[in-house]
Amino acid sequence: MFTMVGRIVLVCMIFRKAGGKRKRANLEALELCDTGNVQMLGSEKGNVNKELWPQILEMFAQRTRHERGIVGEDGVGKWKYAIVLYVDSYGVHLNKKVAARFASDYGIFLRFLLRNSSHIMQAIDRHIGQCLKLLYAGSVMEYNYALLHMLKMPGFTENMAVQKYTELCAAAIQRAVVQVCLSVFALICIGLHWLVLVGVGWCWLVLVGVG
Repeated sequence: MFTMVGRIVLVCMIFRKAGGKRKRANLEALELCDTGNVQMLGSEKGNVNKELWPQILEMFAQRTRHERGIVGEDGVGKWKYAIVLYVDSYGVHLNKKVAARFASDYGIFLRFLLRNSSHIMQAIDRHIGQCLKLLYAGSVMEYNYALLHMLKMPGFTENMAVQKYTELCAAAIQRAVVQVCLSVFALICIGLHWLVLVGVGWCWLVLVGVG
């Protein structure tokens, strides 16, 4: 997930290409489907590899044209404002040639978090991110049941099922993000409420003590 202040720029969902010919064909049809800021990619092991990483950065570059001051179709080398992208120290991310190319061509400068420091530097990912994954998994399961029901309907073709699945996955991530944001907002409100109560109680104690 790629985020900037106030918005989610890009969500990449990477699935594992496995199964028979029919299943692989359906999975490949999911790749690069137009689902707004949610993109689906496939790899043999279901994780980011050296082939996917440059593609993902290209997608990020296309979605940050306005922030980088790009005007016109070809934005290579024509950026006005730079962007710093913080990523973890996963081996694929540490490709110096890819980092240098995106810095010079797109003004996207990669900065790497310290190794084995997730519990310190990525606290949000470990807690809020975990809630997001659980909510997303629940939404996908719910939508899968809806999709299975649609497959039984007359006139619902296999190609329509693939297209509908991409839409459902995109809707699931959006729904999960909204639920997490609302939960965080509620926690902040509760925290502020308690702070106000503690502050009022402390002031009252001070006034009683002075009196």
